[in-house]
Amino acid sequence: MTEKTNRLKELAERSLQQFTPSVLLTVKQLEELGNELYDVMNTLEMNNLTLEGLQFIQNKDEARAFLALKKIFFYCLQTK
Repeated sequence: MTEKTNRLKELAERSLQQFTPSVLLTVKQLEELGNELYDVMNTLEMNNLTLEGLQFIQNKDEARAFLALKKIFFYCLQTK
């Protein structure tokens, strides 16, 4: 009975070791990574808005071009 109990204990310890989560990044590293990702997302959003504005301008639709440029302008003001 003790041999079986010891084997069960050993199996339980092995399974715990396999599923123990490990810390790969510190809080500071995660924060820095989050800030970098936030900056990348803002840049992508700005690029998308710029492309939309250029597409409207290429279509020579003055009203849409004005609205797109206005949207880009106000977005730039918000991010600064």
